[in-house]
Amino acid sequence: MKKKHLIFIFLLAFLISAPFVLAEYVLPYAIIKPYKPLIREGVYDPEIKTEELKISNRKGLMLSTKLFYPNSEEIKGGLILLHGIGSCKEHQYGLASQFAARGYLALTYDAQAHGDSEGEYCTFGFEEKEDVIRMKEVLQEKQKGPIGIIGHSMGAAVALQALAIDKELKFGVIVSPFAELDDIILDRMELYSFIRSKPYSDYVLSKAGTIANFNPEEVKPAHSAKNIQQAILLVHGEEDVDISAEHG
Repeated sequence: MKKKHLIFIFLLAFLISAPFVLAEYVLPYAIIKPYKPLIREGVYDPEIKTEELKISNRKGLMLSTKLFYPNSEEIKGGLILLHGIGSCKEHQYGLASQFAARGYLALTYDAQAHGDSEGEYCTFGFEEKEDVIRMKEVLQEKQKGPIGIIGHSMGAAVALQALAIDKELKFGVIVSPFAELDDIILDRMELYSFIRSKPYSDYVLSKAGTIANFNPEEVKPAHSAKNIQQAILLVHGEEDVDISAEHG
């Protein structure tokens, strides 16, 4: 009986302490430290001229970048392609080469803390929107046409935040964005911890913000969209399982 009693006490203590341990030491890092895919091969037309660069952002982090040049001498414009969380620039190579074949200078890069870029944490646009503006400057140095953004998932949310603060970005194609970071993290917390609690989720997100030195309350792409005057094409599938359309 004594042994069973001790086991019961141990299990009870574990159940009581587990949510706290997860909230302090596990879940915040699950939010801000993205998974890096093991396979990062990009498939594209070998006839397309490319250039690999390391671009320094405003924090001094080196961002791994690849440019896809059109075969024609006349460049119609520039495109910045933004990947989603846990993805990488290689996953954009096929799309980038298609735009290059149609006369556009396409730029794809690893967001900070992704792929071959430097940086430890992802901030969901709080810092990344400034990286988009840095990439716009790179394209402006290489061509004189209009510049737009194509973003998917987290990249779409970053694109909205960048478009809101830089009117030199002329348009955006926004695919499956999230509207507000705290809503999407609430869903993620249920997936990671089987706990669906807004106060618990908000605490974990606040902890993640403290670790990564950013304010999650400022990551609200839906609010950013109110300040966008440029042309936008918004696409979100009703059966999206990563970011529900109700959060887009």
